[in-house]
Amino acid sequence: EDVSIDLRKPHYYVTLSRFARAKNIDLLILTANKLKIPLKIVGSGRDEAYLKSLAGPTVEFLGRLKDKEFVDLYRGAKAFLNAGIDEEFGIAPVEAMGHGVPVIAYASGGLTETVTNGKNGYLFTELTRDSLSKAINKFEKLSKKEYREMSAAARKESLKYTSAVFKDK
Repeated sequence: EDVSIDLRKPHYYVTLSRFARAKNIDLLILTANKLKIPLKIVGSGRDEAYLKSLAGPTVEFLGRLKDKEFVDLYRGAKAFLNAGIDEEFGIAPVEAMGHGVPVIAYASGGLTETVTNGKNGYLFTELTRDSLSKAINKFEKLSKKEYREMSAAARKESLKYTSAVFKDK
């Protein structure tokens, strides 16, 4: 199956999460508003009304998606944003990497083991708009060649977590 990113499509950022406080989706929304970048949010949860009230014109809520809809979502995605605290593994970012989507994540929990700063994504170290904005701005400055290399590195990282690898280990 083709997991390459279509570089001709308009790119957006994406996140997938339960809408709970520890996921810090509000930080992603406020940063997207500040930088005026397109952000697509997949998920639902108790904070949904609050989060929607924060969203500016570049933020779109997609609700829940069917499995087959993720291929199209990730094909047009520039990067996956994650601001969750102390997630043990963080399956959603790794699934995005499986589609060649680099990850920009808060340096916490298991993501510090799957995201290598500057190689397959970027880590930001403070839960602030400024810290996340700096990581996004660094990402935005990548050349097409650097972006393709980061995309390939993200895909390669995800292959460490396939079911076949888990069975072997």
